[in-house]
Amino acid sequence: MSSPVAVSPSAPSPASRRRQLAVLWLVGSPAAIGLLFVHAPDNSGFWLSQLTYATLLVALLLLKWHKDPFEPVLAVVAVYALFYLRGLYLHYELNQELLNPVVRDNLQYLTRAMNYLTIGILAYVAAYVSPVARALGSAIPQARWLRMPADERQVLFLYALAMGVSFLRIVFPGIVFFSKTVAVIAIMVGNLSYLAMFLFTTAAFRKHWAGQSRTLRLAVILLLVQVALGLFSGYREPVAIALLTFLASYHYAGGRVRFWHIAAAGGLVVFVITPLVLSFRVLTWTASSNVGGLQALMSAPETMRNMVIARTGSAAPGAWDFFKQFAELISIVVMARFHGPDSIITILARVPEELPFEWGRTLFFMPISALIPRLLWPGKPDTGLGDYFRETFWQGGGGSIAITQVGEFYLNFGVIGVVAGMAVLGILHRAFYEYVRRSMSMKLHALLVLALPYFLVVDRDISLTYASVFKLVIFALVALYFMRNTAGPATTRTQ
Repeated sequence: MSSPVAVSPSAPSPASRRRQLAVLWLVGSPAAIGLLFVHAPDNSGFWLSQLTYATLLVALLLLKWHKDPFEPVLAVVAVYALFYLRGLYLHYELNQELLNPVVRDNLQYLTRAMNYLTIGILAYVAAYVSPVARALGSAIPQARWLRMPADERQVLFLYALAMGVSFLRIVFPGIVFFSKTVAVIAIMVGNLSYLAMFLFTTAAFRKHWAGQSRTLRLAVILLLVQVALGLFSGYREPVAIALLTFLASYHYAGGRVRFWHIAAAGGLVVFVITPLVLSFRVLTWTASSNVGGLQALMSAPETMRNMVIARTGSAAPGAWDFFKQFAELISIVVMARFHGPDSIITILARVPEELPFEWGRTLFFMPISALIPRLLWPGKPDTGLGDYFRETFWQGGGGSIAITQVGEFYLNFGVIGVVAGMAVLGILHRAFYEYVRRSMSMKLHALLVLALPYFLVVDRDISLTYASVFKLVIFALVALYFMRNTAGPATTRTQ
């Protein structure tokens, strides 16, 4: 059996690019019609948004999947499917309690929210496929050391260091969280484990296809360790990123990632891992009112037992009682988590009638403050908008509420902000992807895999997300510089 060849997506021909542009712009034309329905008294605009999105997603799958399933435009648009599913749920359950109770006339705002969301996605895709975005990515120079292969021992050392820091953050949170600066550094270093995992697993797949399977078995063990640590951390992102990294390693090593691979991994994350991790987080945080760190993790089962006893009134609840109560907890935390359209609806209901536009404050000031270290600005305010959004727009207490990217763009400049902001994101994503695509170097592809999860968290605010990815890329570049193997050949793709 011949081994697969390393994958680096090739540049499409001019004729192919023209066909792609024609198809995507043709799909995007209903956006102009959709604007007419934004303030319509019926829900025609809602269904037009759903149809436009579905058509666009199918077109992207047909045009892009065979080239690179990890291209940002495909991944970002696919993630927005959760928003449209939530929109469908709200359409039939407008009086359900998860929608912010301060909002009235829900159908009108739901229709407007879905139309603005669709227009924003169309602007993102149009900018992504534009020649400007591609030219910008092609113009960025590449350092020669980024094209040098990494030494396997250095990669394993980085993985061990990053996983050790992540383990300390979970088991002994007080060690790294006595200072916000230390906490940020610990998070960045911990996330470098995905960089090391991608480089090691990519090489492991190539060795496996060459008849050496020992390295691949070690790579699978590293994946399981990453998943286990993510599950016990109470956050779903580490598990999702670990699965994404493993599939990307298989693809860029030369394997063929099929649609059902991504669909199965996505379904596992959304419908199995997410509810389990979020439910475990609720139990852990409840238990941590009296204990912390590892004790809180170990106390979660006892906390669940106490909750079941309190809700059922039985001193000796059976297995069925535990199952029903845990299933109810899962349904609550999942529906409370995927509430992107709810946030957009809440903003539309209050801005600008009750609250003024921000006119760029969250988009321009907060990214600057997010990039200035607290060592230089001791009194720097928190840069995330979750608490601000909950206190200003939402009703009731609780944790932070995700504002969504489309919601933040509207909060600053209205529908013009949605179109322009999403277009800028499309240009940035394409330029970054084009910069990576030009090279056969796995170091550069590792940067793409490292940044891609941040491109996909479309429910979070812009400043926090892109300040975080900027910091992470800087940390990754420093690590890659010290992992350069000067004895190996540089690799590049001829344009």
